[in-house]
Amino acid sequence: GIDPHSIAVAVLGGNDAEIAAVVRGYVAPGVGSYGNVVVETTVGGYCRPVAIIRPSEVRIGIAITVQAMPTRSGCPAPAAAAISASIASGLSGDARPPNGAAVTLHMVTAALAAVHPTTEIVALAWRLPDDGPGVYSTPIQIGLFEIAKIAAEDVRVL
Repeated sequence: GIDPHSIAVAVLGGNDAEIAAVVRGYVAPGVGSYGNVVVETTVGGYCRPVAIIRPSEVRIGIAITVQAMPTRSGCPAPAAAAISASIASGLSGDARPPNGAAVTLHMVTAALAAVHPTTEIVALAWRLPDDGPGVYSTPIQIGLFEIAKIAAEDVRVL
């Protein structure tokens, strides 16, 4: 849905005017920008609108059933709270899925395996924490102007 010869820059945080000024410095005249926020920039007396994507956060909940095993060195299996925190941490910051990307089983498995390699996901369901107890068998679709947000309290370990 993005016009040809256009770029789309998604940004979390920061000041719209400062971001638009930086984007404008890297986009040649004739190349359009695409987004849900348009900022008017002026350089050398010439005005040019720059559009940027400001994704809205969509809280995603995950309900997982795991099989947690002790480590080979005899350390106990991780507690449910540790598993929840590890998944939330593994799907945030630099590892956060980009805007428009759904949280997949592979992403959750990779986040968990990075910290607790002896814990296996047996079943997984997605949910929208704000919509009550309903669960979905497939990943919740995230639009281009949205970004998934997963917090430890939204990861339910069974």
